[in-house]
Amino acid sequence: PRNRVLTISEIQHFWMACDSLSPSMSRIFKLILVTGQRPGEVAGMKWIEIKQDIWEIPAERSKNHKSNKVPLSKLAKQILAEVALINAEQKRRSRKDGENAKEYYDRFVFPSGRRDQSVQWLG
Repeated sequence: PRNRVLTISEIQHFWMACDSLSPSMSRIFKLILVTGQRPGEVAGMKWIEIKQDIWEIPAERSKNHKSNKVPLSKLAKQILAEVALINAEQKRRSRKDGENAKEYYDRFVFPSGRRDQSVQWLG
């Protein structure tokens, strides 16, 4: 077990550093911080797993192979709302450019550049 936690100063620095990343990556790292969940679990998040104030990580996606219910704070929900707007814009652009967006942007919170999957490298 680890006993190390981030100091307030470290959290502030981390948060500001996130703002220098791409919009999606910034929000992934911020959600990791505010939910306390593993990077791969956040990166693989699906919209269907989110029910109002709870994010239920299914057993098949968790490290310990047990489902996990994560309460979503007001800040976490705000970040998810921002991601939804980004995804809606990307979906709109994909259709405009003639791409078949499918449910790609509707399925994954953080879709990758490859169709029909989430961001993988954080797992």
